[in-house]
Amino acid sequence: MTCIDIRTGEELWTMPGTFDAGVIDVGAGFMGTTYNPVLIDVGKRLVKYDAITGEVLLDIEGIPNIVSGFTSESIDYPFAYVKQHVGTDPTTGYYLVKFRIDGGMELPTINDRIVWNATMDCLNHFEPNMDFTLSVYDGYVYHHMFPIYAEVGAFDATTGELVWHHPQDSPYAIEQASLGVGLGYGNAYFAVQDMHYIAYDLETGDIVWISEQTGYPWGDFWSYQTTIAYGMVYGFAYDGVYAFNASTGKINWHYSAGDAGMETPYGTWPFHGMGNHFVADGKVYAATCEHSPMFYYRGQSLHCIDAYTGDPIWSIMGYYSPSAVAEGTLFATNQYDGNIYGFSKGETATTVLVSDEVIAKGSSVLLKGTVLDQSPAQRDTPAMSDACMSSWMEYLHMQQPIPADAKGVDVTLDAIDPNGDFVHIGTVTSDMSGMFSHLWTPENEGKYTIIATFEGSDSYYASYAETAIGVGPAPSPAQPIEPEEPTAAPLITTELAIIAFVIVAVIGIVAFWILRKRK
Repeated sequence: MTCIDIRTGEELWTMPGTFDAGVIDVGAGFMGTTYNPVLIDVGKRLVKYDAITGEVLLDIEGIPNIVSGFTSESIDYPFAYVKQHVGTDPTTGYYLVKFRIDGGMELPTINDRIVWNATMDCLNHFEPNMDFTLSVYDGYVYHHMFPIYAEVGAFDATTGELVWHHPQDSPYAIEQASLGVGLGYGNAYFAVQDMHYIAYDLETGDIVWISEQTGYPWGDFWSYQTTIAYGMVYGFAYDGVYAFNASTGKINWHYSAGDAGMETPYGTWPFHGMGNHFVADGKVYAATCEHSPMFYYRGQSLHCIDAYTGDPIWSIMGYYSPSAVAEGTLFATNQYDGNIYGFSKGETATTVLVSDEVIAKGSSVLLKGTVLDQSPAQRDTPAMSDACMSSWMEYLHMQQPIPADAKGVDVTLDAIDPNGDFVHIGTVTSDMSGMFSHLWTPENEGKYTIIATFEGSDSYYASYAETAIGVGPAPSPAQPIEPEEPTAAPLITTELAIIAFVIVAVIGIVAFWILRKRK
């Protein structure tokens, strides 16, 4: 038995031993403790543990010949009920026993803890291959046998008195009943293997209704679990999930796992098993599975269904055995890989940066950042849209290809301007790396606070981040440079040109005669 932190998956403690839930069902969760009957060499024991530390709080031996039970409901805490067999004849000698499970070793033996035991001799057709179930609801301990002919009855949970009983030969007995009885709204609801459900009045044993028939041919093999909620009775069959009106037995909706083709013999993936289904938070969590699989079919999956309408919400591949729903998290073991998975909304982290911290008025700034998943299983991976969440989780954890159409999440960009006014910049969508970006031009000078907000989704909680930029004055406009007026060249008239020519000629002649005389 292992205790795991439901927020992080961290193992807190492990208790070695042989825990045989097939002999006595496991009870759990009362006032911070867990009760686990343990089968060990010296005989059958009732052991109570501190649920946080694993410390043994109670260890009582001497619980002989328990054939079924150890059921306890919070309405009747601190008591538990078991069905006990005395003697060697497997068809007689059955008792219903109520005993205390609170306190410590001040009541050291099971005999010290017995409140009453009631003979069950009225249940007169016990057979070695028959099974039993006990349930506690609204002051009654309810029992039935299966699978061939179901004897049903109810005991007063306070006194142990038999309130009513339908033997196998009674017209009220159920032929071919499943083990999956559900109690609620004053009735007991049985899945019957001729494609319908039946409801008994818990106080009188009268039949309240027989439901509409389910689909042929696979709507007649039911799971070992019936769940009651939202005015409906949820049954799980080989051809899908059914929701019956708890008052009338009318089928409100039917959900199928889809067309399996030749992957299974049933044309679809069946919903069957012991404890493979939960109803919580307006949703039905149902895993496809078979009663006694020879091998695991391809295409098995865990389905999340709208509890009111039967519409699909999400599904994820795997051969799951859901085990609990607590604090907003569904826990399930995937028999494909042997891992325990926790499904819930994930924490996120948003960042935002600016390309320049100070810009001039009229300039643009690039706003960019990320929205990342902070769940322990995939920390710092991109946060993605609800529509692609199943395929994205299968890519991250189940060796599936990256989804080509994966889409990120919407991020709202806003600012508080220098005057304290709110400015909406725009909404952008992150990409498959988790990044978003936006080019923006502020209008005024001064300091802006930039806010990036991811508002959350069905898959993630919200997060936000801030940064700031400064906007300085725009540069002064450049003054045009006046070109200088070119200096006008002096005009040379014809007369001046002739005089200059004559002077040059005279100078040349004079120079010639001077040079000649020197020679």
